[in-house]
Amino acid sequence: MIGVARRVAMVVLHMSLVFAGGPAASAEVAWPVRRTEIVEPRSFGYVIGDTLTRRVVLETDGGATLDADRLPKPGRVSNWLELVDVTARRRGAGEGARHELNLTYQIFNSAPEVSTRALPALRIPLKTAAGTAFHDVPQFLFTSGSITPEYVAAREGLEEMRPDAPPPPLSTASVRARLALYGLALAAIALYFVYSYLGLPFFARSRGPFARALQAVNAAARARDEREGRQAALKALHGAFNETARGTVFGEHLDRFFAEHARYAPLRPEVERFYADSRREFFGTGSTELTLSWLAALARNLRDCERGVA
Repeated sequence: MIGVARRVAMVVLHMSLVFAGGPAASAEVAWPVRRTEIVEPRSFGYVIGDTLTRRVVLETDGGATLDADRLPKPGRVSNWLELVDVTARRRGAGEGARHELNLTYQIFNSAPEVSTRALPALRIPLKTAAGTAFHDVPQFLFTSGSITPEYVAAREGLEEMRPDAPPPPLSTASVRARLALYGLALAAIALYFVYSYLGLPFFARSRGPFARALQAVNAAARARDEREGRQAALKALHGAFNETARGTVFGEHLDRFFAEHARYAPLRPEVERFYADSRREFFGTGSTELTLSWLAALARNLRDCERGVA
């Protein structure tokens, strides 16, 4: 019986060598992984929601590459874990190529007390010239527990859950400073328009020859005698022109006046009419088409030019 058993064993061994290509053929096929590096996460201190990442680096020979189609796919792997991300990268090619595989797991269940869990073992598929080979990576053990223990030490301040801490207040100094600057800018713009269009007489009374001439013209409009009021208005405007030019201004000297005081140039036609009718009023027939309302409008426009807001 012993001889029969020996012969059967020899036959089985011979057939296995034939189907496997024989000892010589086996010696010609090299294992594609030259070196393996596994970087594991820490093995303790995890609670629900935490993630663990395994990093496996394989240095291969013979042009072996990772079979991306047969790598693990994201999804639940146990009652406690879910594979949430799988990334694979290759550095180099041919002999000595490095393949990096990163697998990130997340804990989605909470244990009532600290217990031991395991990241599953891996079979990493590698494409070679002879077919697909699998490189095995063992499972990884770690511990996880509940976020807070069911029981705590019976000491003051530890018996009951405390409310959430209020969020720290954000500094609003820069916002307040910016709002203050915006307010000052708006106030300056508002004052400019009030000064330009409403006149602000309490500022204008003591400023500018034409501003004072406008007041005199408005006062002359209230005179009982129209001709007397018109002449008073004309004299007030002549005085403003002379004060502005720092000398006497005559109708034939207007070119020099406008050359030295260009801000009044847009009103040149009205000013020339004013001087022509004023000459007729004082040195001619005394008839003029100037009215107190027209003189008031001219004085107002001259004042605006004087202020630089016309």
